Amino acid sequence: MERPASTCASPTRTRRWRVTTSPGIGAKPMSRRRDEYLVSLDLGTATTRVAIGCWRADGSLILEGYSEAPTRGVNRGLIVDAAAAADTVAEAIAQAADLARVRVCTVLAPVGTPFARALNSRGCIGITHEDKLVRASDVQQALAAANRVSLPSDRAVAEVHGQGFAVDDVRGVDNPIGMACGRLEAELHVVSDSLSAHANVRQAVRKAGYHLERILYGPLAAAEAVLTPEEKALGCAHVDIGAGKTTVSIYLGGYPRYTRVLPIGSQHITNDLAIGLNASVADAEQVKLRCGIADLRRPRNGDTCQTLDVPLADGHGPQAVPLWRVSLIIRARVDEIFELVARELDRGGSSAAACRRVVLTGGFCRMGGALAAAHRALHRTVRLGRVEMPSILPQFQSEPVHAVVLGALGRGRFHREQKSDRRFEERGMRTMLKRVAGWL
Repeated sequence: MERPASTCASPTRTRRWRVTTSPGIGAKPMSRRRDEYLVSLDLGTATTRVAIGCWRADGSLILEGYSEAPTRGVNRGLIVDAAAAADTVAEAIAQAADLARVRVCTVLAPVGTPFARALNSRGCIGITHEDKLVRASDVQQALAAANRVSLPSDRAVAEVHGQGFAVDDVRGVDNPIGMACGRLEAELHVVSDSLSAHANVRQAVRKAGYHLERILYGPLAAAEAVLTPEEKALGCAHVDIGAGKTTVSIYLGGYPRYTRVLPIGSQHITNDLAIGLNASVADAEQVKLRCGIADLRRPRNGDTCQTLDVPLADGHGPQAVPLWRVSLIIRARVDEIFELVARELDRGGSSAAACRRVVLTGGFCRMGGALAAAHRALHRTVRLGRVEMPSILPQFQSEPVHAVVLGALGRGRFHREQKSDRRFEERGMRTMLKRVAGWL
């Protein structure tokens, strides 16, 4: 029997920033009386993924539906054909809804286009109380001062994330309430993106017959889900290499410090193979996944040359392509991607510790040898990131490619938590400081 999902559209509200730090997917939310459903839509360049999670009354988040569909109408993370993109959204959501046996009304959309930019904002106030002790109202004033960020009219705020407080000259303070000082400073990490790109995503979801509950910044949703608290505290970079773009997020002291989107991804490898081998894009994609990232050299005279049969683009019989040639094409583009990533790590790392560790996610990780290639190119400790989430789907296994769509479920859960908890002052400032910044 069909179960209605608690994801129906809600009325439009005035948006305000409310700043906290992320509790992660395993955090205990406020008590509720019934289960709720969250639907995450990752409209990628090559593949659209939909995940449906059940936020149960006991606080657990369980994956109950998942689907993938080839993306149409999207290029390098941007919608270029609204009708085709809407059809993709409708197809992917319908498949996941059938699997989970729920009726979907609203969805969460993790987005991060090549136009995304981030800045760190600070707001400072003086403490004028006679006892010089920081109160909750002082924290709110400091956050409001940091919130005053001027953006061009063609940009929209995609995410606001707290970076802690400074009490006089002491930085890295998570909860300043009750501390004595003369000056309180709040720090925020603000990510903005293309306003028109967000509007196109909203329009595609609406044309597909659904309401967009919230746009999230996908790279930070993934980073919050795959990085451990220790990695975020000591310094770590999250690198997500998708089909059309690569994102770099650097954490230090428990908070995001630097965010960047690069307009290059694994689809460029596929296109290089299609051109270099005179093959179709579909066949080139199969060659990429089959061969992976290998360091093969051109054989010397007398050595055996391994070959791979690849159909020609015009449909004629297969051609015998030397594997060393395939390796050369793949390695050239992979080296370029990691060269750009290394440049961003050097640019965004405020200290050597901030980028000493790297967690890698995205569809690129499906290529054999991806982890070894990252080690070799970045000269850092690298691991693959996976979201640990319970699931009732027996054949589903969390992989690095699922980081964004599953991470968005966790982000959506605590955003709903914030929305329902309008009286956070009465619950104590400590509760507010443990949640993630979001638009309400």
